[in-house]
Amino acid sequence: MHTIHSNILDIQKTGYGAQYTVGRLMSPDEVDEASEGYDHQTRQRVRGHWFLCGDCSQEMFDGIARHGEAALRYSLGVSQRGDDIKFLVVNHQLGNAQHRFLVPMWDPRVPNLVEALSQGQTSISLARKGDTQAVVLSLTADAPYALELRKHLDMFMPDPQRLQALLRAMPEWMETAAEPEQFPNLIEGLAITDVSVSIVFDAMLPNLSQLLAKKLGANGATLH
Repeated sequence: MHTIHSNILDIQKTGYGAQYTVGRLMSPDEVDEASEGYDHQTRQRVRGHWFLCGDCSQEMFDGIARHGEAALRYSLGVSQRGDDIKFLVVNHQLGNAQHRFLVPMWDPRVPNLVEALSQGQTSISLARKGDTQAVVLSLTADAPYALELRKHLDMFMPDPQRLQALLRAMPEWMETAAEPEQFPNLIEGLAITDVSVSIVFDAMLPNLSQLLAKKLGANGATLH
């Protein structure tokens, strides 16, 4: 699979590097349409899948290409802001590098995404920053854990005023989300020095997504 990238924002912090982009959540129909030009084997592999698309660092992408998907560790969880807004968090780690997807739990597509997780019908597309090439990874959650995730789905879409407040706070919150210690280190004994964050605000709130992308200096990633 391939991705489109533009103006990815990189920040070098003390002791670690952070990258911020706007990601995308794609439905099975969107995936089917986007993969029309691919070979039969690839299309069969992703048929019926939901896709989370984002950008990881050069270091992480090269590591996945070199060592394969088996070298990755990943985790799923829910993070809650002080104002009760919850995000589904999907972490992938390879060595010192970690990529984090943030998906608002009030996105109306998230229940379908959680259901697909329990059925093994979710995939991840991670692209190398500034390039069009991406790796496709599988993502699953067993039934009991998927049930735990469903307990966080009783959320309503914030009203316009709260959305604007969220937008104003989002760059700062994303910086916090990129701090190495903000989410668990999945490999004991290795310090996280490379963090990339992809936040999904695409199909449901295109206007907000564009404003957020402008603030972050990133237009995001998508299958193409």
